[in-house]
Amino acid sequence: MSLIAFTGPAGMGKTFQLMRREESTLVSAPLTDGQKVLALTFMHGSRRRLDDRLRRVPGLRGRFSCMTIDRFAWELCTRWRSLRRVEGLPELAEDQYDATCDAAGALMEKLSVRKWVAQTYPHVLIDEAQDLTPERLRIIRALEPAVVMHAAADEFQCLAAHLRPNPAVAWMQTRCQPLDLQIQRRTTQAGLIAAAHAIRAGRAVVAAHTLVVRAAPGTPPYHQAAATVANAIAWNGGTEIAVITPSKSGGFATGIVTRVGAGPIGRQQNGPYGIRWELSDDEFAMQQAGNLNLPENGNFDATIETLSAPGSHPAILMCRDWVARSHKLTGDTTFLPELVREQLKICFTRYRRFSRGHSSRLMAMTVHQAKNREFEGVIVLWPYTVAGNAEQKRRLLYNAVTRAKRWCTIVVQNASVLQQPPFAAPLAI
Repeated sequence: MSLIAFTGPAGMGKTFQLMRREESTLVSAPLTDGQKVLALTFMHGSRRRLDDRLRRVPGLRGRFSCMTIDRFAWELCTRWRSLRRVEGLPELAEDQYDATCDAAGALMEKLSVRKWVAQTYPHVLIDEAQDLTPERLRIIRALEPAVVMHAAADEFQCLAAHLRPNPAVAWMQTRCQPLDLQIQRRTTQAGLIAAAHAIRAGRAVVAAHTLVVRAAPGTPPYHQAAATVANAIAWNGGTEIAVITPSKSGGFATGIVTRVGAGPIGRQQNGPYGIRWELSDDEFAMQQAGNLNLPENGNFDATIETLSAPGSHPAILMCRDWVARSHKLTGDTTFLPELVREQLKICFTRYRRFSRGHSSRLMAMTVHQAKNREFEGVIVLWPYTVAGNAEQKRRLLYNAVTRAKRWCTIVVQNASVLQQPPFAAPLAI
């Protein structure tokens, strides 16, 4: 039916414009009984933020479904399993994300499926469209002619090298003339705005009042770097602060976070500050499985008892219910620890898809986890070795720095890092 797309750098209000357009669409093309707005994005953090924004749209509470596109693909494949089999599409596990999205795209290309989705979700919002792989874009391309669709994207925020040139942005440009947003909405701090422009353009990063850049000795125990982090937290009071790093490998970021939480540090003896690392699905599953005394022989009763311990995380209880259902449906009496751990990972992923997250004043995460989120203050911990070429490093630093609304402190492992991209302009050849 129609596509309206928004592009522009980070913080320009692309998600805000999606909400405004949807408000207008609700007036010009109101939902009927049983209809909802479908909002899709790629990352869980983006979904939570999008969900929060949609709750504020007048008249929309309870009338939208916000999910990752991977979850939507899985639900579509489950709902149309009979047609999937008739079409010869493969049987898939829930964690086969790319294959599931490709199968969902093939289903969406069928008129009957497309009409059913459009009847249920006549308005569709796509946020962070630049992260759509060809499999995921296939779903959107097939659905777009049947609905009112609004999409937002910024090619430079895409961290996947295989998506350059960006297929989603290229497709959007064939379907409409995207509205390019250039008025900064996230921050009014000149130093942060200038740094974002410099990184994006490949110029040297210049420190300012709201953008502190520090080099610290590159070897453990990282006392100087930890003192810089503790001071930044102390000086900026009770604001929501994110510690962001492109990589946890090498121990630089993890070592600093550990030291800041261990006790007072530096001349001013600021701290300790407990900074909670956000866990990926794999990390959480490994952590939780390590705390579970699963029976090595996979005995059903013993496995159920282990997964039913008081105070267990909801994802563990979901895993317990899966074991119980499998036992009832198949009669299996053996559930080996390896199988349970794999299912635990799926259950945690599923839990995160629908949870709204838990706020914390101090949190640590990777750049990928921080995407499409915003914080009052950001501390970037940049290790000596970061994978990727100069272009990739610029994108990583850009995604980190542009999460900040008020201030940003960058701590690099060794002063020599500041003489190289992404902090310095590349040498002309």
